[in-house]
Amino acid sequence: MRFEVQTVEKEGKKFHYVDFGREVHDKPSFRLWINPKCLPEEGTLDFPLLSVKLIMTKKGTPVLTPSEDSFTVIAGWQCGFRGRSYLEVITPKEATVRKFYQYLSPRGSLGISEYAVVSAPKDKVLRVRIWRDGRLHGAPAELIQEWTVVGEQILYTEYPPELLELDFASQSPC
Repeated sequence: MRFEVQTVEKEGKKFHYVDFGREVHDKPSFRLWINPKCLPEEGTLDFPLLSVKLIMTKKGTPVLTPSEDSFTVIAGWQCGFRGRSYLEVITPKEATVRKFYQYLSPRGSLGISEYAVVSAPKDKVLRVRIWRDGRLHGAPAELIQEWTVVGEQILYTEYPPELLELDFASQSPC
């Protein structure tokens, strides 16, 4: 996903941010502040991001900072017509998550999709369970999204939740 970076100048300093989500009457869910070291030259952020970490300040403000041992992705799935979508991070437990919502109409009556900015350690597999309702017209209602860092690449996979149950069953010590 690509996001346009905005800049605001206060007291001679430049601060960079991206607004995430679209809630009631196009109000953003939250504003993500970006450390200048994380910015590419062209002024857009292309997720997933390698060597970048989402942190929450003491006041709860989300900030993207450089980190050699983390990666950051956008997880989520669009809901069905007049439905909702939800997500839950399965692994790793130490992942940093900041959810946002995408209303499909000004007040959300046509559907509300839940997405999240998620940061995880590079040496762990990031698994997110997502499910949705509403009119799906035969499309799947549940899915597992998975991100793995291999070398300098982030590999993305999606599969049905039944395969996740098989994966955990094969790892049991019995």
